Amino acid sequence: MKVKTSNKSAVFEKKPHIKRGYYAGKLKEVKPRQREDGVAVEGQYGKQIILLWEVFDEAGKKAIVNPVNEEDLIIASVCYSEYKQKDGSYRTAFTPNSAITGIFKALGWGGPDSSEELDLDKYVGEWATLNIDEYDAERDGEDGKKEKYKASTVKDVSIFEEEVGEESPSSTSTTVEEQISDLVKDEVASKLAHVQKLFEDGHITEKGFNTAKEQLEAGIR
Repeated sequence: MKVKTSNKSAVFEKKPHIKRGYYAGKLKEVKPRQREDGVAVEGQYGKQIILLWEVFDEAGKKAIVNPVNEEDLIIASVCYSEYKQKDGSYRTAFTPNSAITGIFKALGWGGPDSSEELDLDKYVGEWATLNIDEYDAERDGEDGKKEKYKASTVKDVSIFEEEVGEESPSSTSTTVEEQISDLVKDEVASKLAHVQKLFEDGHITEKGFNTAKEQLEAGIR
């Protein structure tokens, strides 16, 4: 059997990155962490599940768009569902003080002390407040070298107190520019401060300073 080959390394899509802060999140899917062949992938302490969150603005009215692929932003969080014991058996991670219990209580579950049976799929579509932070990630670049970049992660999940908006990701029309405007403004502010310092130190003229300032400010209008 003959197949085509290539000397180029695969380039994996970047994980999403947005400004750190608090956002509205709607649980989109719950699934076990496993390989494509169905074999479970265990963490250091046992079995895990993956929670996929649709991310909205703080008021839960507009879906945030992933600036990488211009699709609705989905951020995954990984939690332990079963802890592995010394004898090789497993015990549930849904105990009163566990992280995963806190997440599903934020989604409306009564907790381990309630008589309610926990069906994880029942909470798909429920809302929570996501505390989104960032971390250092890397991917394979086109030249075969590792490319480092910033990616977002769900640091914490809490009860969503706001009134949820009526618009859904499929019905909300937004542009990438609108969704990442805060990031652009932060970058422009940093450059303005740098230009201001150059002017104050005498490295550029007043005319040059004013020209640079006008150009930078035009970028956020």
